[in-house]
Amino acid sequence: MTAGAAAFVDSLSISLTNLGSARSAPPSAEERADLFREAAENATKQQQHAAREEEDVAWREQQKDIFGE
Repeated sequence: MTAGAAAFVDSLSISLTNLGSARSAPPSAEERADLFREAAENATKQQQHAAREEEDVAWREQQKDIFGE
């Protein structure tokens, strides 16, 4: 299948899947800012969680040293 035929089949399948409906509007600047803020908050939470995990591992090692387990 040539590239032109593949592009036509791809376009046709997308049109049939969407039943000819228009594409949704791109998110507004406010929506993009909200998404960015949410992603930043999630990244911060993940970093905090990783730091707590490291502290827990260090604490467990310290307890092993103290109690000789």
